[in-house]
Amino acid sequence: MFHAMGWTFPWAVTAVRGTHYCLRKIDYPEIWRLLKEEGITHFNSAPTVNTLLCNDPAAEKLDKPVRVTVAASPPTAHLFQMMEGLNLRPVHVYGLTETYGPITKGYHMAAWSDLPVEEKYAKMARQGHGFVTSLPVRVIKTEVSEGHIEDVKQDGKEIGEIVFRGNICAKGYYKDAEATRKLFAGGVLHSGDLAVWHPDGAIQILDRAKDIIISGKSTLSRTAAPTATDSLAFQAAKTFRAWPWSRCLLHIQTCWRQRV
Repeated sequence: MFHAMGWTFPWAVTAVRGTHYCLRKIDYPEIWRLLKEEGITHFNSAPTVNTLLCNDPAAEKLDKPVRVTVAASPPTAHLFQMMEGLNLRPVHVYGLTETYGPITKGYHMAAWSDLPVEEKYAKMARQGHGFVTSLPVRVIKTEVSEGHIEDVKQDGKEIGEIVFRGNICAKGYYKDAEATRKLFAGGVLHSGDLAVWHPDGAIQILDRAKDIIISGKSTLSRTAAPTATDSLAFQAAKTFRAWPWSRCLLHIQTCWRQRV
């Protein structure tokens, strides 16, 4: 069921008597066939999978919208624009294994439809606001003593660390008191991800700890790279089509059904 329990979809789809469509591997032409012929309504996948799906030769605008939960790494505004052009409606969420999976969502505002296209999709690409089962997500200062919690300004400029509190946060690491202490220093769950906090309360990741690229003595931000690099990322991603973490919901459900 992948990590974070398949983002709870193995249970959620079953609970509403939905049908699971399962694949044993990522097969983009087959995914497009299912989308066109089988009436698929929802699937989950990381930005890498969505980028390759949108660039597959079989890609074409669907007759009916399909909701696509997008997470795992920060997507670009350009990707969301491509997806909507194919009638794939992104549902942008963010979280950690320590928060069961998603704990924030990029909520779409009707007023965004009146914004310039680039501004609209830039807002959609933000990680958004906390779930109702969690206290509001916060971004705190990093250059302070351990355990000191102080919010950054909600100006979309000051960079800090994303932290959480709420019912869907982990209680701690199994038999690892020191790691648990560090995770909850100051009474909040530390994500290790760097972000800004916008005036409307939405957060936007600038760096995820696992996405920082070390090149010689330089530290590069994957998410701060210009959108123009999307085509280069697509070319590189084609080399890693069999990357084991590139799994969409269709494959997640395969693992689930094999265990039943």
